[in-house]
Amino acid sequence: MTKRIEYIKKESSYFNWSQSGNGKKSVRKTVPLTYMIDSRKEKCDFGSIQSYKRCMYSFKSRVRYSECDEKSHMTLSALINYLQDSCTFQSDSLNLGMKYCEDKRAAWVLSYWHIVIERFPKLGEEICISTWAYDFIRFMGYRNFIIKDKDEQVIAYANSLWVYLDTETGKLKRVDEEQKLLYSTEPAYPMEALSRKVEIPSEMEAKEAFKVQRFYIDSNQHVNNEKYILMAMEYLAKNSRINSVRVEYNHAAVLGDMIYPHVGIEDNKVTVLLGNEDMKPFAVMQFLVSKDW
Repeated sequence: MTKRIEYIKKESSYFNWSQSGNGKKSVRKTVPLTYMIDSRKEKCDFGSIQSYKRCMYSFKSRVRYSECDEKSHMTLSALINYLQDSCTFQSDSLNLGMKYCEDKRAAWVLSYWHIVIERFPKLGEEICISTWAYDFIRFMGYRNFIIKDKDEQVIAYANSLWVYLDTETGKLKRVDEEQKLLYSTEPAYPMEALSRKVEIPSEMEAKEAFKVQRFYIDSNQHVNNEKYILMAMEYLAKNSRINSVRVEYNHAAVLGDMIYPHVGIEDNKVTVLLGNEDMKPFAVMQFLVSKDW
């Protein structure tokens, strides 16, 4: 069934902190194929490849079978997990990780992604993942990511916006000077600047609702950022090649919540709204796709 909707976004609903969240961030354990590199101390090196930014944090890895799709290319889900892990690793290396945030009774919460994929790396391919902060404004932090192959070619890059929250009150909190100093900043990666507000099509098709299961939940006790994208990808055509994705996060879904998907398709643009029964969004995703995959 296709229906016309009117969607009005208010600044007050930009982000609602989940009361069941505890402000923690998750650090995934890695197998020996992954090597951590603090680029202030040594290079991320595949021959001539190196971290060229003073404040960039990098680590290198090799694409695993468990990270690949049916065509032996890395999945978008796996790629996003690498990006998320890289900034967690950087925070840890600067002693600004989970313990620091717990002591501050605060948390960095992802508000917006814009990820562009030039190509998905193949099974066994060596890659280098890098991240750096490029600006801090009041309660917001801006961060870039790049993934390079062994030949120093950038195969994916991303922009992101994070908000700093007080985990006791759920209110926005000004970023302290200590973090600004330790993270420091470098110039932003040269990519298209788009609004953090993902446009909602006027016509969207309602899909079958489903309940949030335990495997969607992370240490914050709500749905992990990457899992919303994984959910939304179910509504892409089978042979779609994802060229980019934008994600706007609004309200954290928790265990047992019902998610009501709505999908809008306009040429090569697929927009997926995952919301509650009243269409108040948990997250809105917009994919640019092609059919030459």
